[in-house]
Order: sequence, then C-alpha cells, then structure tokens
Amino acid sequence: MASSKIVAGDPPPLSYPATILALTIGKLFFPVQSAFGPLLLALLAFGTGFVVRPLGGALSG
Repeated sequence: MASSKIVAGDPPPLSYPATILALTIGKLFFPVQSAFGPLLLALLAFGTGFVVRPLGGALSG
C-alpha cells in the first residue's frame, strides 16, 4: 500500500461520507469568502449536534 501524507492546507479526503456532506452543506448554507470557511462552519454544525444530542438525552431521560 502506498502511504499518503496529509499536509497542512490539503483538502480532506473525499472518501468519507461526512466530508462529502460537509463540503456540500458548507457551499449551500455558509457562503463565506475563504476556501475552508464553509467546510469549517459545516463541521462545526455537525460537531455541535454530536455534543448537544447526548446532553438532551441525559436531560430528557
């Protein structure tokens, strides 16, 4: 197998479904001027859901 190096500034690999969704949702819902702005905002939205969902489950039982 060939080893792949991830270098700072490289776009994320497109083989992951969450990455494909983040790229698509980022372009549609977060129109920011920078290249990685929409991606970071979409991943932040996903991350918020991962944090808040267990908290809501713990609070509501």
